[in-house]
Amino acid sequence: MRTISFFLAFVALLVVCAAPLIAGDAATTRLPVARTLGMGGAYLAIANDHNALYSNPAGLSRVRGMSISIPSISFHTNQDLIDISQDVTDFIDEHESEFADFDSVTDDFLRGLDPFDDRWMSFAVDPLVDLVFPHFGLGAYSTIDARFKIDRGIYQPRISVQVKNDMVGVVGISKSLGLLGKKMDIGVSAKYIQRRLLSESLSGTDASTFDEESIQDMLDTLETAKTGLTFDIGALYPLNGATTLALVLKDVAGKVDDETIPMTVNVGIASRPAILKIIPLFRNTVIAADVDDIFGEGSMLNRVHLGAETKFALLPFITLRGGFNQGYPTYGLGLNLLIVRLDFAYYGEELGSKPGQIPQWNYFGTIKIGF
Repeated sequence: MRTISFFLAFVALLVVCAAPLIAGDAATTRLPVARTLGMGGAYLAIANDHNALYSNPAGLSRVRGMSISIPSISFHTNQDLIDISQDVTDFIDEHESEFADFDSVTDDFLRGLDPFDDRWMSFAVDPLVDLVFPHFGLGAYSTIDARFKIDRGIYQPRISVQVKNDMVGVVGISKSLGLLGKKMDIGVSAKYIQRRLLSESLSGTDASTFDEESIQDMLDTLETAKTGLTFDIGALYPLNGATTLALVLKDVAGKVDDETIPMTVNVGIASRPAILKIIPLFRNTVIAADVDDIFGEGSMLNRVHLGAETKFALLPFITLRGGFNQGYPTYGLGLNLLIVRLDFAYYGEELGSKPGQIPQWNYFGTIKIGF
């Protein structure tokens, strides 16, 4: 149907032009990172590169030399978009009359919606620029996430669209202190947030009459951005030469306009086992585990992340990663090609409140230009 196709094209346009179409969830300001996701989401105690600015500012003390991202761009999508997006388009084209006039809806039409019912198809783009060197970092990023689904409904189908994005400016500092005869790293980062939201749920009839005026109505809701400020505080403490503990307080004193961003307490551990150093293939290997929001409600398994990363001695530009995110396996690959770095991750995540309830499989890729 032409008007519905026009509506879907507009959704795609929002992804491309979403810098002014900013949305966000007051519960999080996190920036997804390919390296972290490839390791099952475990990174807090490993933090030693430019991603420390966004995940654990204490890790700025462990950055070696200067790092510049000009820019870094991440793309991610879920398996449902790949599996059913074309089928959804074909279904809409084949049932133009039912979408235009729901009095003509048949049982075959409703059964045909079953494969698509309540399955979010998502695509996201996260551009980033930053300058990071030991003990200090400065960056800016935007998380842009567009989602679309069809809900079979009771009386007629509904089409839901969400476009989310935070535009965030970050500055972070760290310092090394002596504690119990060892060097502990502490850090703090401040984030200035600009946030808007687009969330629409249209009946099939509404979607069938979608036009330029409908677009303008949506854009009018995005003219005023919410703004806010939040802080992250992190610490890294070495138990010994091989093992490090991490503690991160996320979104301390965070507010976006009159909305409070809930603070979370997150912990992590990372180790470079000595036994692996005698095996050439695993000589440069780190194993890590994180627990997010340790005082949060719901299943603890939904907040557990386990992972590992290894570099080959003969091919140091290749990094392999793997792990478990909320109980689902993850896989990652990094390629360091001089001023270009490529990182990829394939991972599962739980959308429900209990493990195994609503799994979603995702692809994530990052291209970083810089050094």
